[in-house]
Amino acid sequence: MRCRSSCCGILGVSARLTPRLCSLSLPGSAHSVPGSAHSLSPALLTLSPRLCSLSLPGSARSVPGSARLTPPPPPPPGVMVQIVRVQTKPYPDQKPGTSGLRKRVSVFQNSPHYAQNFIQSILSCTEPEARQEGVLVVGGDGRFYMKEAIQLIIQIAAANGIGRLVIGQNGILSTPAVSCIIRKIKAIGGIILTASHNPGGPNGDFGIKFNTSNGGPAPEAVTDKIYQISKTIEEYAICPDLKVDLGTIGKQQFDLENKFKPFTVEIVDCVEAYANMLRNIFDFSALKELLSGQNRLKIRIDAMHGVVGPYVKKILCEELGAPANSAINCIPLEDFGGHHPDPNLTYASELVDTMKTGEHDFGAAFDGDGDRNMILGKKAFFVNPSDSVAVIAANIFSIPYFQQTGVRGLARSMPTSGALDRVAKVTKIALYETPTGWKFFGNLMDANKLSLCGEESFGTGSDHIREKDGLWAVLAWMSIIAVRKQSVEDILNDHWQKYGRNFFTRYDYEEVSSDGANQMMKDLEAVMFDRSFIGQLLAFGDKVYTVEKADNFEYSDPVDGSISRNQGLRLIFTDGSRIIFRLSGTGSAGATVRLYIDSYEKDAPKIYEDPQVRKPSHWINVWADGKRVSVSPARFLSRFLSPPPSCLSPPPSCLSPPPSCLSPPPSCLSPPPSCLSPPPSCLSPLRPVSRAPPSCLSPPPSCLSRPLRPVSRPLRPVSRPLPSVSPSSSPSPLSLAPPFFLCLSPLPSVSRPVPSVSRPSLLSLAPPFCLSPPPFCLSPPPFCLSPPPSVSRPLPSVSRPLPSVSRPSLLSSAPLPSVSRPSF
Repeated sequence: MRCRSSCCGILGVSARLTPRLCSLSLPGSAHSVPGSAHSLSPALLTLSPRLCSLSLPGSARSVPGSARLTPPPPPPPGVMVQIVRVQTKPYPDQKPGTSGLRKRVSVFQNSPHYAQNFIQSILSCTEPEARQEGVLVVGGDGRFYMKEAIQLIIQIAAANGIGRLVIGQNGILSTPAVSCIIRKIKAIGGIILTASHNPGGPNGDFGIKFNTSNGGPAPEAVTDKIYQISKTIEEYAICPDLKVDLGTIGKQQFDLENKFKPFTVEIVDCVEAYANMLRNIFDFSALKELLSGQNRLKIRIDAMHGVVGPYVKKILCEELGAPANSAINCIPLEDFGGHHPDPNLTYASELVDTMKTGEHDFGAAFDGDGDRNMILGKKAFFVNPSDSVAVIAANIFSIPYFQQTGVRGLARSMPTSGALDRVAKVTKIALYETPTGWKFFGNLMDANKLSLCGEESFGTGSDHIREKDGLWAVLAWMSIIAVRKQSVEDILNDHWQKYGRNFFTRYDYEEVSSDGANQMMKDLEAVMFDRSFIGQLLAFGDKVYTVEKADNFEYSDPVDGSISRNQGLRLIFTDGSRIIFRLSGTGSAGATVRLYIDSYEKDAPKIYEDPQVRKPSHWINVWADGKRVSVSPARFLSRFLSPPPSCLSPPPSCLSPPPSCLSPPPSCLSPPPSCLSPPPSCLSPLRPVSRAPPSCLSPPPSCLSRPLRPVSRPLRPVSRPLPSVSPSSSPSPLSLAPPFFLCLSPLPSVSRPVPSVSRPSLLSLAPPFCLSPPPFCLSPPPFCLSPPPSVSRPLPSVSRPLPSVSRPSLLSSAPLPSVSRPSF
């Protein structure tokens, strides 16, 4: 489990495209144009092909298991490159996720024709006529297996009639740069070889992603067609003898059999087109003064050995004048230097530690393919990604581009905090809430409805391209600093004072069983859709939260009317706070469950509090063994105000059930006789009560499901106290973190027979006060002091008082569950 924010808990620490017409024809129906064959031009005879290392000059690093390919010489003059059709079988697991197909490297390497099948499926989704005259952009983040994949794309693209490929030198192109080039040259699309922020190397992840002609990720209509083709594919076309030198900038042409025109591969500078675009967006003269002037901003930029390294060196250091030592880890490596290329407080620890010294004013880190970013201020002051896009929106006219184009609209992904909503409301700019995935912003941008957008997963961007853009976000922040002449921390504090603060966190549960995760979501949905769930009151600290809405997020695209369903379960409270459960589509194996918590605070003294102090006392504990995820009966989520019986200290007269009730746990599964006639509020839906004990706010469902038995004799005094309950010292392997209403603890041991429990259930309910009895439970509930109608004589007196409680508050602090890979 890992945390994705600097804050924890509901009050804890501080996130379409218009598809091209796609052909569903199988590869065997690929169109070919008859015509005369052309020999290689004399100018090409002098080329000496070589496959260059992906590392920039000066890098001597090699990755174990990384075989360097030595391409054969080009075909001799007058010899046609042969097209071969290869028989294959489909794979059922090639459904693209949120951002392409991602799998372990071993899957691509060891599964016959695995990459070829998916590449062919992408190309088969474009019309044959579009391929002949079309241009396809290809590049990647430099991770392991990229070189082999690019050569496969070249061979399959040539055989499928693609007219020209544009490829970054050595295969290197950042995801924002691919989007930029697609739009600039009006290409039919692009293939990006990346697994984004996932780890690289021989034992890491690899991914193939298709972007359409607008430069953005393929929308669901296109990815669904790709998936359908991949499930029925029987053959693919390839030119196995075609090899291209990726290290030499320029054009290379090849004659193919049965093709009228030669096939062209153009190798381009990976930075230049992207840098030209940024020059037209930002005031480079003002930024140069900021970074190299007399009172320059001292920056520290960590490229994390990803693709953005050459861009940082060229733009920030060479052009804007930042000192060369301002940028670190700028050489792209196949395994990212043995590190995880995810820009957060955990994996960018080298940058965080440097920033903590206070020697630098501004810090930033990027992920493997350059589309994500993390912003830090002096002494490692962290900018939550949700706050980052909100601050840029509030200061958007510090960027010259928006002075020229205006601001048409703002957008965020559904799990992203509501910080951007506050800015949109004050500035009266339209706001759109979309599912997770940058592809959903594309249609809005193409329809001129959207200018700026962001996601909680460290993604920020605008309509200058159709991808999130890490370096763009850094230059946007620098532009704001240049105009306001304030530190990062001062800018955030002023923003919170004006708009309030959203405390936000995210927890990830990775590589769990897909079947178990889906079942968990179904069970939660069944509970949340119960009508009685709306209006529930949740108390945490000095705040009371009221459930206003519970749904499974559904998005209707305002441009084309397409509908995306089942995008995440949402609990929305009346003050705008939210709890969200969602299954992610960016993992390479199994399922990833994400839990998001977003709480809004507008009181001035509280918005400046240390987020780590505001973490909740209790958590959901999720049990998983890597093979399945199980959920206890979902119905008792609707009773989450009722603490588990083992967490309470009821009056002694209620602790000894009659003999007929000895089989279930005594404190819950069979109500004590003195409580057989509970007040009406115990059996009706929740409503405010003046002094009813927690056990009567909502009895556990199992207490209400069995008929009550009359008791013919009074209760026995209890000779020993209840077993003590303390926070588990060994929390379940996975732990979710919504505050104040859910927690898991195994049943305490008791001397009476208890139904066997093989393992703790996934979700058990406990409000924050479960570890410390509420003050009003220190004496018996009023209705337990007099015999109920079914009791024939008065109850015996209690032989001793209840154990004293040292901390009788409704909340008792409990340590956070241990996590396997905390982000923040």
